[in-house]
Amino acid sequence: MKAKLHLIQSLISHLLVIAIFDSYFVGLTQERATELQNYEQYLYSITKDGGKVNQWRSATLVLLRGSVEQLQPSTDAIAESVVRKINNIMDDISDTESSEIRNQSLRALINNAIDLSRLLRVQKAIFKTIMPIIEGHQINTFAAEVMEDIGGEDEESLEGREIRCITFPGMIKEGDESGEQTQLRNVISKARVLCT
Repeated sequence: MKAKLHLIQSLISHLLVIAIFDSYFVGLTQERATELQNYEQYLYSITKDGGKVNQWRSATLVLLRGSVEQLQPSTDAIAESVVRKINNIMDDISDTESSEIRNQSLRALINNAIDLSRLLRVQKAIFKTIMPIIEGHQINTFAAEVMEDIGGEDEESLEGREIRCITFPGMIKEGDESGEQTQLRNVISKARVLCT
């Protein structure tokens, strides 16, 4: 039962990271997000000033965050898509059945995740998720500086061991509060993993 819980946590966390936390700004069309990302890269290529580009990105996304009602239809579509995918996962690997009560709870959690994602994106510092993809041909190993094992083993004995699954993503902050000093890197929270 515990292994199934870890699998469900891993699948849903991965889904939320891809659909919400790795998104440039939830609610923007992929085309608009790509345009902004490309412009951000262009600004960096001509200025070589990560701090100023971070400030530009933050100011631009603050404008978008102030107009989220314009993005509401696409935001709702993303939230509903995530609810459907989570229900598919739960239906496939558990004995529980989808219900409107569960869907309402999922929508609330997903909308909270979207709000958090947007809040992180408008910061001048850059926040990145730590959620390596584990596929059959890839080997990811335990790294104590960005991961913690939920199996209860000593971190020193885990260094270099293969990860079986990642149950919850971690978060890294790059730069300071003003977007400057982009060489600074702080681990806000470590990814929770289960090692072999």
